[in-house]
Amino acid sequence: MAFALQEEVLVDELSPEELIIYVCKMMGIEDFEGKVKEIISEYDLYRCKNLNLRKCSKTERKKLSMALSLCIGDSKVVMLDDPTADMDVASKRAMWEIIKKHKKNRIIILATQDMQEAQLVSDRIGLMAHGSLKICGSPKFFATKF
Repeated sequence: MAFALQEEVLVDELSPEELIIYVCKMMGIEDFEGKVKEIISEYDLYRCKNLNLRKCSKTERKKLSMALSLCIGDSKVVMLDDPTADMDVASKRAMWEIIKKHKKNRIIILATQDMQEAQLVSDRIGLMAHGSLKICGSPKFFATKF
């Protein structure tokens, strides 16, 4: 199981490239150089790939956190807590496409307050209030009901 929290818990002293290598080594992935290239490219992290994470933008940090969850270790269950909060529209759309791409053969639980995001990336949507599930259905169900 993998997760990406709304607030990043990344090691500020490392660069994105160093953190990807570190996580790959922890997960037993031998081709970490290939994984670095893949993630830097797919998540558009070229600008900050060699900077300390504290010098990366919040969007870049969120992208990296999501990349570590979705791309390393092939977890069958991934939990994403508001992964695109505070991102600009172009970055959000790019992340939605990445989530859709990576949802094959796995379960992705996405917590979001953005109904557009939920409808675009989800197969099933559940609405919660006060800690309990109130209604559940397909994106089409929600589009016709509300």
